[in-house]
Amino acid sequence: MRIALLDADPAEQALISQLLERSGFECAVHTDARALLADARTRRFNALVVDWKGHPADHGAVLGHTRAAATRTPTLMMVANGREEDIIAGLSCGADDYLIKPIRPSELIARLQALLRRAYPNETLERYEFEPYRFDPEPCEVAIAGADGSDGDRVVLTQKEFDLGLLMFRNAGRPMSRNHIREVVWGGDADISSRTMDTHVSRLRAKLGLNTQSVYRVMPVYGYGYRLDRLEP
Repeated sequence: MRIALLDADPAEQALISQLLERSGFECAVHTDARALLADARTRRFNALVVDWKGHPADHGAVLGHTRAAATRTPTLMMVANGREEDIIAGLSCGADDYLIKPIRPSELIARLQALLRRAYPNETLERYEFEPYRFDPEPCEVAIAGADGSDGDRVVLTQKEFDLGLLMFRNAGRPMSRNHIREVVWGGDADISSRTMDTHVSRLRAKLGLNTQSVYRVMPVYGYGYRLDRLEP
């Protein structure tokens, strides 16, 4: 599904677009409302994520456009510090839901997926396959195919474990720093200890069997972070 992001902050743009793309969405980034509206005339977006700051009148024009379109586009707005006047203004203009910054990655994806389920009830949210693993975002489960190709076991994960696992599988063979993992899974401002991260990695390894007996293996990168390796048969 294609998501349009309206955000003038380069750092926030990079974080959110990366998060959306790693969750299976196609993300089109726009720094101002005029660019987004021009883009929306030539291609369809399944949802909008709008940072409600800067020029409320421009944001109102974007939301007005989505309401006037033949197929209404669900919109999630991001509000700094939970400012009540911004929340009221955005909802009054037509936003469907809001998210209070600082952004928590899991919450952003969960709220966006909820909007998409309501807007497109007949479409199935994308699943992510890394043979023999298949990640299913709704609910947070991983199916592990059997040797004969059957569905095999289904493993229930917490949201953080799911986000961590999907991040690792989408970057298999690539070392990832602790800071990068913390930013994507817990949010850049999250205050989590190295022990907390290690515990989540250990639980993920145990639940999915990511060891020397598996096709994939989680390896620590000393003084840096972790790497998921795909083992040769």
